[in-house]
Amino acid sequence: MRHIVYVVGAGLTKALETTKRIPLMPDVVSVMANYICEDNGKLDRVILTTLAELEIAGVFENTTDDWKKLAQRVELSDRDTEADLSREEAEAFKKIMQERPEENIEGCFNVRYKKLETM
Repeated sequence: MRHIVYVVGAGLTKALETTKRIPLMPDVVSVMANYICEDNGKLDRVILTTLAELEIAGVFENTTDDWKKLAQRVELSDRDTEADLSREEAEAFKKIMQERPEENIEGCFNVRYKKLETM
């Protein structure tokens, strides 16, 4: 069975064009989480959804069922199948992403790819 994982939307590089620090491989998730809330107070749906999809896809070594449940809520709210994400839910997800143990994102993708190859 072949699996394709959609990683990043076309708007991600544009979303990262600010004066905030640029992520390195070990801290890319926590740095991306800094961009969830834009300076104007709006949620950056590209980054929010990207992080949620990564959590749902199981690319991270360190996760919990609660984190995945909130990521699914983020993803469903983006598809308009549920009510919009509240500011509190977005902040909770942001905090989870910022405080999770550092993982090299490239390593996460390699591990996940190898798991998919064996399926």
